[in-house]
Amino acid sequence: MLPEAYVTHRLPRRLRIRIPSRKREEDFFEAVRKRLPETESRTVRVSALTGSVLIQDEGGVDLAEVASLGKSSGLFALADPGPEESSSRANVAAKAAEPVRQLNDRVKRLTRGRITLPALAFLGLLAMGFYQINEGNMVALPWYAAFWYAFDLYLKADLGGGPLAA
Repeated sequence: MLPEAYVTHRLPRRLRIRIPSRKREEDFFEAVRKRLPETESRTVRVSALTGSVLIQDEGGVDLAEVASLGKSSGLFALADPGPEESSSRANVAAKAAEPVRQLNDRVKRLTRGRITLPALAFLGLLAMGFYQINEGNMVALPWYAAFWYAFDLYLKADLGGGPLAA
């Protein structure tokens, strides 16, 4: 029976799997390194000490391909991560971003798609800067900081077609 492997970290170009039952077995992890092919864009690093395999590929790491290679090579059986994403960080980030996405959708509905949340924040910060210049009030957010944040938001959100754009 093949040792079970678990996905512990997954990004589009990076995959880390752990094989806890073979932890500290140098020969096993050397065999894994030799049998998982490296290419110009793909690197494979193993650590017997932690019982893990790290695969990085500029073209993207295909989980199904890794599972198939592991099984066909007689190295490991990749446990099915199930319907949820195996990376808990990805789950936390997605859950934290969901209220922002919902608010962005609401703003787009109210403005018939003309304004997005980043655009609204940009305009609000810009207005705050002009208001503070006009009032001479430097207590809350200084006008130059409002302009800086507005500009930074503009660059990061790419208001013309970014991730939260219309």
